[in-house]
Amino acid sequence: MVPGWSGVETIATGHFTSADCNWKLYRMKGGGSGQVEGPVNLFTFLHGLDDYQLPAKDMEAIDRHLGGNTLFLVPRNPRPYWRGKCKMVNEWSMTFKASDDRTSRGHCFGDVNHQFNQEFSELVGWIKESYCVDGKAIIYGYSAGGLGALLLALHDNTLFQAVIAAASYAPGTLEVAKDIPQPQAKWKFTDFLKMAKERLMNTRTYFVHFKGDRVSLFGDVKSIAEGLQQVGAPCELLEVGNQLKKTEGKKASTHSYYYSTLIWDSAESFFWSKFREDLWAEGSAGGWVSRSSSHTSYTSYSNDWQPERQSREWRASSGSRNWGRGWDNSRWQNNWEQDYWQTQARSNSWKRGANRHWW
Repeated sequence: MVPGWSGVETIATGHFTSADCNWKLYRMKGGGSGQVEGPVNLFTFLHGLDDYQLPAKDMEAIDRHLGGNTLFLVPRNPRPYWRGKCKMVNEWSMTFKASDDRTSRGHCFGDVNHQFNQEFSELVGWIKESYCVDGKAIIYGYSAGGLGALLLALHDNTLFQAVIAAASYAPGTLEVAKDIPQPQAKWKFTDFLKMAKERLMNTRTYFVHFKGDRVSLFGDVKSIAEGLQQVGAPCELLEVGNQLKKTEGKKASTHSYYYSTLIWDSAESFFWSKFREDLWAEGSAGGWVSRSSSHTSYTSYSNDWQPERQSREWRASSGSRNWGRGWDNSRWQNNWEQDYWQTQARSNSWKRGANRHWW
């Protein structure tokens, strides 16, 4: 922990309306103002399907590696919901039918929830403006969180200076198996890679992956990293070695290397020292676009860092939505019911290879 820090505190909370999930914003506590000299950084953490919530000790370790003054945006993965009689599952902004995810292959079938990505982007913009984030905006995702981080970066490539996708995967896959709809999954993967080459040219992207990972395939991630490098995008694939992987414990699965690559002291030499050298060499963040619309109302637990109070309503072209007053289930249900049959048809046509426009 940075000298002077004494834990973390929640400074803002909110709830998304485009998906059933909430978010919290944390900062490090300390003596006096609770700040150190230097720019304020924003670290967004997207958990995997294990629903791991970033604990205070992990925030303290990350803050130490970043040099202090770090805000932590920690959302929850959207909950499942029903479209008519069909149960829908979310892996952040990727949505698919539960029946298509029986063998954890939902990302080969799903569609992107652009409304959620847009709402998330505006939340990040609001935090940057309200809390004077003049350092780096970083997003980290593990496993399914890596998928969500990549899709957010594609949606708005001005949001983050760095994307860290650990044990991640992408929409679609190059793998051939009985439970994978090929060649449709390959088409989806190819389309994703094409967009990544276009939109991540100015975003530093780091893939952290163990070659023997049996959940998220190393071959897919390697193809993405090589594709980005071929067009000159600042991308690096950091391969987790066997010795580093063993530090997670003998019982750890091939998909578990979060602590050794991000939190523990071993992460300093493996990742953080290079990350700081790459990113801080570019100077301060700067240049991000301030959102004109006021964002979500929030619950503040801090008097010394409370920003100017924002409006309780955010008006978009689709109408007005309420923030911070509970979940508007009826409006959400109606919005999704309208395109239920359209999505059903799109999912079925993907299986037949008739429709490649999933994005």
